[in-house]
Amino acid sequence: MLRSETRFATTSDGTRIAYQVFGAGPGTLVFAPAWVSHVELNWSDPAYAAFLRALSDGMQVVLFDKRGAGMSDRVDSVPDLETRMEDLRAVMDACEIERAVLLGASSGAAMAALFAATYCRRVRGLVLHAPKARARWAPDYPWGMSPEELEREISLIRTGWDSGEFAASYVLPLMMPSRTGDQAFAQLLADYYRASCSREDAIALTEMWWETDYRPILPAICLPTLVIGHEAAPAESMYVADRVPGAEVAWVGGGDSLTWGADTTSIAELVGEFVTRLADEEAMFDRVLATVLFTDVVDSTARATELGDRRWGAIRDEHDSVVRSHLERFGGQEVKTMGDGFLATFEGPGRAIRCGVEMARAMKRLGIEIRVGVHTGEIELADGDVSGITVAIAARVMGEAGPSEVLVSQTVRDLVAGSGLLLQDAGERELKGVPDRWRLYRATP
Repeated sequence: MLRSETRFATTSDGTRIAYQVFGAGPGTLVFAPAWVSHVELNWSDPAYAAFLRALSDGMQVVLFDKRGAGMSDRVDSVPDLETRMEDLRAVMDACEIERAVLLGASSGAAMAALFAATYCRRVRGLVLHAPKARARWAPDYPWGMSPEELEREISLIRTGWDSGEFAASYVLPLMMPSRTGDQAFAQLLADYYRASCSREDAIALTEMWWETDYRPILPAICLPTLVIGHEAAPAESMYVADRVPGAEVAWVGGGDSLTWGADTTSIAELVGEFVTRLADEEAMFDRVLATVLFTDVVDSTARATELGDRRWGAIRDEHDSVVRSHLERFGGQEVKTMGDGFLATFEGPGRAIRCGVEMARAMKRLGIEIRVGVHTGEIELADGDVSGITVAIAARVMGEAGPSEVLVSQTVRDLVAGSGLLLQDAGERELKGVPDRWRLYRATP
């Protein structure tokens, strides 16, 4: 059985929040729990454990207990949604997660939706399973509870929390009808609830949920959103989806509003497909069109031997200063130094060519010569570095250049047509490791 070590994140006010991380893949899913939870007892039911394993197939999953519940620190009073958002943020910070997809189920959708609307830069996408936008009945929200239904729920918590009657006679018929009559599961659920919080905290949570209405923030969610509803009771899910701009809707069978219910396989598949798609889109966004420039000092080893370490070191420092000043002048972005040269990117090829030409001319005043290669294409951005075939081609183009020569590819030449730059045909070349023959051009002042 897959099971992760329980760890603890500390919020700004010193509260410890229990969480677990498991699974691996290009996407990350943070599961915002509904009502009460217990990260370790989540694995006690084989069906729910299978659901969690299915979720982690191809992605990283983070589970946590809100403050006052499960393994997290107990608190003096039930915190509001805004405070509990800080629990989620503390867990993401502890896991060093910059962005993730959030999954909120039933009443847990409130925390996930509010966090997505408030901290949109930390959220890649939002999944709401059987979401409830408010608890209380209203003329424009007929799915909510009446005051009498609220009193009945609180009464059952008060009298049946310890005995398990609340789980068996209220939770299962209302929220997990597929498991009604399963006495073993009813007992497991009752034990789970008792371990998650006290009876009085459960009542306080219910009363807080009764006062919750997060409908006003739904139109403010500007992220990819998937609402998963149940075919047996579609209206409430459609109500939420209609108010989130561009939300997708998917349907599963059964009428269970908790993720411990039936059709968990379909739910896990839908969530997995959504997270994978967003991860693929994110990877595409990390590819940008750029002009790549490489430089290298010609015969640097021989010059270092000729001049000695001290004099050569001084010239190297001047060389680096000249390169950086020209990159700043022409709007280039230094990526890194490589041996005696630089790798830089530009938003436009014209700036890169002019920069290369001026750098080569300036270096002669230092008594050294450089070679420069320029190519334009898509590059991949990752951790401050760049990669991809475009970078490889630019390096090979530079390798073909002679002393004080700036060579550019056919692609660059075509892009700067009409700019007034002087580009002389330097003939076709074979670039090592790059298919086909490439026509290169020599840039002149």
